[in-house]
Amino acid sequence: MSVDPRASQPTDVPMLANILQLMTAYCTGRATPAVRDQGEAFGTSGQRRPAITGALNEGHVLAITRAMCLYQLGTPG
Repeated sequence: MSVDPRASQPTDVPMLANILQLMTAYCTGRATPAVRDQGEAFGTSGQRRPAITGALNEGHVLAITRAMCLYQLGTPG
């Protein structure tokens, strides 16, 4: 197994996430279902997509949470 030469080294600033931009995208972003990478997918593939692209946002998390709760209650959506 090869080890990345950057292992145990300080991270370069350009590699760091812009947390304010990420939080803004998560809270205000709205997915466009017609855009392949933003549509919801069954399984975990939809949840692995980054918020910064609009593929995962607060609306997704709320819908998934509601669906899980309704499923547990045996209530149709």
